[in-house]
Amino acid sequence: MRASPIITETECLKCHGDLSQAPRGLIKRYGLKNSFEWKEGDIIGVETVAIPLAVALSEIRGIAISTFIFAFATLLFLFISLQGAFWSLVSRPLTKLTTIFNGIVKGTEPLNQYLPINSKDEIGELTDSFNQMAKHLYNAQEDLKKNAETLRSIFEGISDPLALVNPDCSLEITNQAYREWVAKGVSAVFTKECHAENCDADTLCLICFLEKVMREKRAVSEYWEDYDGQFYYVHLYPISDDMGNVIKAIHYVKDITDKKQIEEHMRRAEKLAAVGQLSAGVAHEINNPLGGIKLCFNNLMTTEMDEDTKRMHVDVINVGLARIQDIVKQLLDFSKKSSLSVSPVSINGLIENVLMLTDYLISKKEIRVAKDLSTDIPEMMVDQNKMEQVFLNIILNAVQAMDGKPGTLAIGTLSDNGYCEISFTDTGQGIPEEVLLYIFDPFFTTKPVGEGTGLGLSVSKSIVEQHNGKITVETSEKGTRFTVRLPMPE
Repeated sequence: MRASPIITETECLKCHGDLSQAPRGLIKRYGLKNSFEWKEGDIIGVETVAIPLAVALSEIRGIAISTFIFAFATLLFLFISLQGAFWSLVSRPLTKLTTIFNGIVKGTEPLNQYLPINSKDEIGELTDSFNQMAKHLYNAQEDLKKNAETLRSIFEGISDPLALVNPDCSLEITNQAYREWVAKGVSAVFTKECHAENCDADTLCLICFLEKVMREKRAVSEYWEDYDGQFYYVHLYPISDDMGNVIKAIHYVKDITDKKQIEEHMRRAEKLAAVGQLSAGVAHEINNPLGGIKLCFNNLMTTEMDEDTKRMHVDVINVGLARIQDIVKQLLDFSKKSSLSVSPVSINGLIENVLMLTDYLISKKEIRVAKDLSTDIPEMMVDQNKMEQVFLNIILNAVQAMDGKPGTLAIGTLSDNGYCEISFTDTGQGIPEEVLLYIFDPFFTTKPVGEGTGLGLSVSKSIVEQHNGKITVETSEKGTRFTVRLPMPE
């Protein structure tokens, strides 16, 4: 129920105010008893409105149900319409893109895809980006295929065996040359598993090399002579993961038998050239005892002498013959062909032997030899014959560098951080800078024609490196110093 007062307003006073001004028809109809002489603002009655709750709620319920049904129908229609529009404009293009992406990932769809662009909105931009990406990936894939084919051709075309080896000695990738060597059973390639029974503890083998790479995590390069007389250069390079652990190794091997034979011929040629330079000294060394022997024979044949004198002459003859025999033997030992055969050798003793061979030549050139040989150097594991050749080549070069002028040849040995250092210093004019770059090149020489082969220093460098050593040179206007560094035995 709602109640509100009825209040007199100005408009009401036209009829209900002063009786004398009231309309006649109103007075005639209602009389003069009430409804006149009202004042503005007077409450003249109460207006009430009453509505039963059941009726009101029934009407509200009906309106609410109608509104809900209409709203639900409207929302359902709107949802279906939006869902259809979203599926048509968004879901269907994205589903198609996703399907193609999954197909590309699985390899069932090619990369050279092109999807039509049906709109200019974000979906259209995404489709255009996909087309560009697919084109770019396709071009990149084609380039990778071409590069892979090129690399494969290069890999297969390498004439030397090359392979990727796993830690268990199994082969992951091999080129044609490697596979051919495996088929032939060449011992320089991996044909056995990494088992202890397949590893030869007495001699070096590929399994030993691979274990060394795995253990030391560094590349290993070795010159290896096989039991059949073949020479190989074996190189194993480690491939590590992010933690630094070696997971694979690249195995490269080269047959250097022909190279070794050529080097041996070069060494022999240089030896013969050195013997030629020493010929005058050798003749002098032989002529001296021969002269004494001849004189003793003449005395024995033409002169009467007692037994003691005869015995003394015979002793002189025997000493002279022994001297000649030693010189010839030393010369033959030096010039003969020999493979690398290391044994415990005194470096100071080798130097003394070479100085004996060059004594006449050095004396003739009026060169003074200054020796400073350390007594702390142990016996070195070297090839005596080849190392004598190195020292002889350097000494002969030093004699020539002093050009017949009186000078000094200083020879010294010392122990330096696990290395034996042998130095040869002359007082010549030094080596010009433009010549210094080529002195270790084969057949490079500054000597006149017929006086040198140009192999001396090249062969010497090869021999020193064969012993895991190093040869260096320092030069100035006051002379030249050659230094040979050889690792001492542990």
